[in-house]
Amino acid sequence: MTGALFLAAFLGLPLVGAAPILSRRWSWLPFGGAIASAAAVGAAVLCAEMLVLTIVDVRWTLWLLLVPPAVGIALALRHGPMPRARTESRVEVRMTPVSIGLLAVACVAVATVAYAALTARVTSSDLLLFWGAKGEHFGLTGRIDAEFLGRPDHGYLHSDYPPLWPCLYAFATMLAGRFAWGASLGTLPFFLGLATVVVWSFGRRRLGSLEAAAFAASFAGLFGFLLSDGLTAGNADPPLLFLETLALCLLVFAREESGAFLLAGIALAAAAWLKLEGIAFGWAVIAAAGFTMRPFSVRRLTWLAAPPLIAYGTWIAFCRAHGLLSTLGTHTWVLTGERFRSIASGMLRVASMGSSYRPWLLVALLFVLRRPGRASAFPIVVAAFIAAFDAGFYLSAASDPTRWIEMAGERTLVTPLLALLLAALAPRGATASAERRGDEGSSRP
Repeated sequence: MTGALFLAAFLGLPLVGAAPILSRRWSWLPFGGAIASAAAVGAAVLCAEMLVLTIVDVRWTLWLLLVPPAVGIALALRHGPMPRARTESRVEVRMTPVSIGLLAVACVAVATVAYAALTARVTSSDLLLFWGAKGEHFGLTGRIDAEFLGRPDHGYLHSDYPPLWPCLYAFATMLAGRFAWGASLGTLPFFLGLATVVVWSFGRRRLGSLEAAAFAASFAGLFGFLLSDGLTAGNADPPLLFLETLALCLLVFAREESGAFLLAGIALAAAAWLKLEGIAFGWAVIAAAGFTMRPFSVRRLTWLAAPPLIAYGTWIAFCRAHGLLSTLGTHTWVLTGERFRSIASGMLRVASMGSSYRPWLLVALLFVLRRPGRASAFPIVVAAFIAAFDAGFYLSAASDPTRWIEMAGERTLVTPLLALLLAALAPRGATASAERRGDEGSSRP
C-alpha cells in the first residue's frame, strides 16, 4: 500500500497541472500530449510551491500543496470542460493494424524496462546516497532544509543542486507516509512511458499514424535501453528525458500553435529545477530557437526564455542567501592540449553507448532515408549547443575529468542523441494552418 501511494504521487502529476492545460490557449493539444503537458506543469507547480513555502518559512502540508491546484481546476471547469480542438493535418491519422502493432512493440519495450527497474537491476547508489536521501529528509521535515544541505559532512549531497526531483520525492513521501525505496524505481518506466506518449501524440498529426507509431516504438526501445544501461532507475534522468522530449516536440511539431512556446518554456523551467544538464538544455534550446526562428519573434522567444530564467534565478538566489553555492559557483578553466585530448577521447569512448555506436548509426540512417526539411535545423542546433556545453563543463572541471566522463558521459550524450533523432524525424513542411496564418503566428506565445 505504501508503494502504491508513493507512485500515485507521480501518477497524479497531470491532475496537479491540469488547470492551465484546460484553458482555451492549449485546446489544440492532442489528448496524450495534454496529459503529458499537464504532468510537466504539475511538477513545476509543486516545486514552485515548495520553494516559496520554504522561503517564507512555512512547513509543507498536503493541504497547502494541493488546494491551489484544486481551486485552479474548479475555476477552469466552471463553464464545463474545454473541448479539445482538432488540429489540421495533411496526413492520414487513422489507426491501422501495422501502427497498432508498432504501438504494442512500444508498450512491450516500456514493460521490459519496468521489469528491469522494479527488480532493482538498473539502479545505482545515486538513489540511496543522493536523490532518495534528500527527498526523504525534505518530506519528513516539510521544507528544503538549507541547514541539512550545508553541513560539511553532507558534501556529497551537492548543496546547490536543483531541487525538483527531491521535492517530488518529498511529496510522494508525504502522501505515502514514508519514502518507498522499491516503488521509487518505478519512476523510470513511468517517465519513459510519458515521453513515448509525447512523441506518438505530437508526431501523429504531422507524420501520420504509421510513421509516428514506428517513431514511438523506436524511441521506447532505444531510450529504454540507454536509461537502463545507465542505471537510472529512481534517479532524475528519466524525468529529464521526458521534459526534454516534451519541449523539443512542442517546438518541432507544434511551434506554430498558440501557447507552444510558453508551454515549452514551462518544461524548460522544470528541467532547470531538475538537473544541471537541464539548465544547460534550457540555454541550448533558447539559443537555438533564437538562431532558427523564422520569422523572428521577440515575444515568442520571451515566452520561451522567461520561465527557465525565473526558475534558475530563484534557485540561485535561495542558494546564495543560505550560503549553499558550490557546484554552480565553481569554474576553473583548464585550456590545454592535454585536457582537450583527454576530453575528446573520453567522450568518443562513452559515445559508443554500450552498443558499438548503433544509436548514432540509426539516426544517421533516418536522415538518409527521410531527408528532413528546414524544421530539422532547430534540433540540430540544439544538439550542437549541448555538445559545446558538455565540452565546456569538462574544461571547467577543477581536476582531470576523465573519471567523470566515464561515469556520466553516456547519460549526458542522451540529450544530443534525442535532439538529432527528432531532427531526423522532423516534418518536411508546415501545416496547412501554419501556412494560412503566415506571419500572424509570430505574435503568439
